[in-house]
Amino acid sequence: MRAVVLRGILIVVALLAFGTGLSSTSASFAAPGPAAVGADTGQAAAEYAAAQDAQTVYVYVTKTGKKYHRGDCRYLKKSKIKMTLEAAKQAGYTPCKVCKPPR
Repeated sequence: MRAVVLRGILIVVALLAFGTGLSSTSASFAAPGPAAVGADTGQAAAEYAAAQDAQTVYVYVTKTGKKYHRGDCRYLKKSKIKMTLEAAKQAGYTPCKVCKPPR
């Protein structure tokens, strides 16, 4: 079990390193190819997707407001629309001063 988790972490690190524009010569390790991953390719992809989802920050907005909030904010009683922090910022929402969501 521990080996599978460590291999998943190494795959995520390799994917993140190569996905950020680093060249293969600047990394001290090589991304595992299909032969190295073997039959667990689907599992590795699922682990990578789960890691990406864990890094995604979600906030909540209302139908009529201009602020984004934490999920437990008192201003979300009438409507509560979930979206990513990035999408909320791009849509012009600003952080609530009461619940102080992530920025």
